[in-house]
Amino acid sequence: LGLDGAAITVVASGFLDPSQNSNGPAFGLWVALASGGDLIPLPLVETPTARLQAIHNSPDLAAALVDVYVNDELLLNDFAF
Repeated sequence: LGLDGAAITVVASGFLDPSQNSNGPAFGLWVALASGGDLIPLPLVETPTARLQAIHNSPDLAAALVDVYVNDELLLNDFAF
């Protein structure tokens, strides 16, 4: 966007479900520059997956296997490091 180092304000505008508002504009994020002018739409960035880095730093050899939970649900059982 060429805005490195610029002072900006981010504005959220639109409707999550445009059909509930006579097909008004969809939800989006816009940049307002300190100098004024038209709002600049921020591009949609889709991230299909999340990344996780786990560090198992136990000196106990009996702790070679761990269970990994996400949102209170078991994701990995007896995960070996």
